[in-house]
Amino acid sequence: MDASHILRRLNPAQRRAVETLEGPVLVLAGAGSGKTRVLTHRVAYLLGVKKVSPRRILAVTFTNKAANEMKERLRHLLGRSFPELWVGTFHSIGVRILRQHAELLGYPRSFVIFDREDQRRILKPMLPEGTNVNTWISRISRMKHGTPPEDEEEASLLRRYTEELRRLQAFDFDDLLLKPLELFRAHPEVEEQYARTFQYIHVDEYQDTNRVQYHLLKSWSRIHRNLFAVGDEDQSIYGFRGADIRNVLEFQKDFPDATIIFLEQNYRSTQRILKAATAVIAHNRERMGKRLWTENPEGEKLRYFEAEDERQEADEVVRLLQSLKRPYSDIAVLYRTNAQSRALEEALRRAGVPYQIVGGMRFYERKEVKDVLAYLRVLVNPQDEVSLLRILNIPPRRIGGSTRKMLLERAQREGRPLYQVMRESEAPPVQAFVRMMERYRAQLEEVPVSRLTGALLEEVGFEAYIRKQDLRSPLQNGTRWDNIQELVASMRRFEEEEPPGFTPAYLESIALVTSMDEIEDAPRVTLMTVHMAKGLEYPVIVITGLEETVFPHQHAYGRESDMEEERRLFHVALTRAKEEVYLFFARSRSLRYGLMLQPSRFLREIPEEVLEPLHPSAVHTALTDMGGGEVFRVGDEVYHKVFGVGEVVALEGDRVRVRFPSGTKVILASYLSPLSRSATRNGSPFQEF
Repeated sequence: MDASHILRRLNPAQRRAVETLEGPVLVLAGAGSGKTRVLTHRVAYLLGVKKVSPRRILAVTFTNKAANEMKERLRHLLGRSFPELWVGTFHSIGVRILRQHAELLGYPRSFVIFDREDQRRILKPMLPEGTNVNTWISRISRMKHGTPPEDEEEASLLRRYTEELRRLQAFDFDDLLLKPLELFRAHPEVEEQYARTFQYIHVDEYQDTNRVQYHLLKSWSRIHRNLFAVGDEDQSIYGFRGADIRNVLEFQKDFPDATIIFLEQNYRSTQRILKAATAVIAHNRERMGKRLWTENPEGEKLRYFEAEDERQEADEVVRLLQSLKRPYSDIAVLYRTNAQSRALEEALRRAGVPYQIVGGMRFYERKEVKDVLAYLRVLVNPQDEVSLLRILNIPPRRIGGSTRKMLLERAQREGRPLYQVMRESEAPPVQAFVRMMERYRAQLEEVPVSRLTGALLEEVGFEAYIRKQDLRSPLQNGTRWDNIQELVASMRRFEEEEPPGFTPAYLESIALVTSMDEIEDAPRVTLMTVHMAKGLEYPVIVITGLEETVFPHQHAYGRESDMEEERRLFHVALTRAKEEVYLFFARSRSLRYGLMLQPSRFLREIPEEVLEPLHPSAVHTALTDMGGGEVFRVGDEVYHKVFGVGEVVALEGDRVRVRFPSGTKVILASYLSPLSRSATRNGSPFQEF
């Protein structure tokens, strides 16, 4: 095949990437720079021009969808399919290898693969009644990837779980990556077989690889060394899942003879959007310094709006969407955590704007939210057995499986409601539970729902229960308690609208929310977290919740590497947009109840010349009125009238940890004055904050 057929639509940097075939190559591909095209055309070049056997080419993607798209593009470019080509995710490649060699590890080739539900099924009998099985699945995954067990309980569970998998001749998803490495270490001849077979190796989204995937790539490429890695350190946003940005930053250390190619021409966004994104990400230190540019039009300025709270923010977002005169499918509304969707969903529903949530369930269907609502439903209707069984041992209260079974059997035998049987139980934990519930039932028509719920959650220790789960499950990233705070905030809103706001009326008010079906046919606005937006693009992007402790999230304070990942996340949000970006922030938010919030530092890092208010007169007045709040950074010098001059060592929400000559103190930010900055900031209309 003529090379021009494959190379003709590539820019010079893309063409260089496709034609550089020998040795390790790292392609740093900025957002919208055509990395998928480069990957596909390089494989096509090897197959069509260099006549490399498809059996000698490996292309690793991060989703099955991406793998299928690559196969389809290759078929379109070359006029035929290549079934012998190794194209797929790390997991699918792992399965393919294990199907060939599982017997060497003591498994049959007909092994089964367990998904998360299968894991829950085999783990549940090993755990005490009421234990959160998903938390243990996450802990087992971390242990399998090298985190030592915290105690003998964890070590014992891992052993029993592993033995049960082997008895069932099954692998879980972690095994699909770990077992091939185990195979290679135990049988070097098998490792060499694949290292010799894979003459050309391609990997997409290299910045999202973890250390196990990194070692697989090193193993596969150790003979021919033709590793072609495409990634973008500025889009490394999955650290909480184990992704290691060092895989990109230290590529030249691993491969000193590597060729580094920058793809910096963006084909997606306008010049102003790129200028904003480039200025923000330039504040990060952990990067290799590419600078995106485009020949696209200059485009509209990025517009911002300051709201009083999340409800006004949501209402203004809806007004914006209705005023744009675009198909709703052109628009995505992004937020940092799922908890923020509640106010947006309610506003969209009131306005009749169709929407869909990507990568998450509706707010009132989330487990922790449903647990709290189940308490309220039992208070209103003790015969609601589904809700009663849900909360019987959440949080754990020593109502174990045997007690639960005995109560259910008696209720069924006597044909009576479970709650009625529980009233007569002699088991102390059951008696204590019933007494507590009866006490709150007596207050249903006297105490507003938010107060009643707050008191109940405090009595059962729900916050400690949730936070303990969050500590053991980093994938949740501390957001479950945020969801509970959002739920209580929705109750306060209900009380303002429907005083006195008692529990039965509140439950009735949200019944439509939990039972409402998605609108399937009409174009819909897309709602999702920024993490879920990775790899997607829309003509219009709306980013909400741009306040300190929200975005960047409060868990990022105190560690510069975590704050840099938050900044990369904002960079990803901006670069999803083709034509228009709208930025929303609020003075207060129920998620951070009682705090006056400051605009996100990321807003202040956007150059002033690409920004303008959504409603000029209203926003300028609000900016002027708000005046001189301060947001500090680690390393800032500050002054306190009692303790004198100190250095900021950590940020903790609205409080600052400062090292003074007399010792370290934690002080409200409002009691501190800045003396010097750890880093300079761009000029912007948010500077006065």
